[in-house]
Amino acid sequence: MYRKIVAAIDETDSGARAAREAIALARHTRGELLLLHVGAGRAGDDALAMAKAFALGAGVKASTARVAPDGESVGQTVVREAQRWGADLIVAGRHNRGAVERLLLGSVSEAIVRAAEVPVLLVRRVTPSA
Repeated sequence: MYRKIVAAIDETDSGARAAREAIALARHTRGELLLLHVGAGRAGDDALAMAKAFALGAGVKASTARVAPDGESVGQTVVREAQRWGADLIVAGRHNRGAVERLLLGSVSEAIVRAAEVPVLLVRRVTPSA
């Protein structure tokens, strides 16, 4: 089962959902969790702190990391850090962007899925019904 789980998180609802799902999985498998934010500066510090507090409160061994992309895409950076840490699962949020937005901005989750050599769990953002 999954013993080392990386949760790629950001300040969005999708990032929070990914963190919650990763924490639940780590708790269920008695695994270890790396909460990872990719970005420059202090961005993501609040999301990392909140997710770590929630993980520790759930009895999950958790650590945090904030890394800069260093010339590669965010998705590639997530995969590189997961490999470096020895993860056996990556959990990431999915923002449900439209085709044009994905074309212009790219998709971090798609880049993770393409590059990862370990399983990837994508957690979708819930959109209200019209």
